[in-house]
Amino acid sequence: MALGHILLLLALSALTAAEPLVYKDCGCEKGKLLTVDVSPCPTQPCPLVRGSTYIINVTFASGKSVVVSPQMKLVVEWELRDSDNKNLFCWKIPVQIVDG
Repeated sequence: MALGHILLLLALSALTAAEPLVYKDCGCEKGKLLTVDVSPCPTQPCPLVRGSTYIINVTFASGKSVVVSPQMKLVVEWELRDSDNKNLFCWKIPVQIVDG
């Protein structure tokens, strides 16, 4: 199994170690999520402070060989649901991870 890491920087500041989160897999078709970490996240649910920056690290396994050399293209999807589990918003953006 190939292992992959995706690091997403969010413009949502503080610097502490990432804590493993209890998460819900909402539809992995070709892989398996192993861990989802948000730093900082001292408690769950994570208190994300407006105007702060957070690091999200996702570790996953894939039944396919995945080559992650200078570039990788993917689509990032975020959705926000209310207390009735209705979408307040959902967006997808194409991104490309490149060497710096």
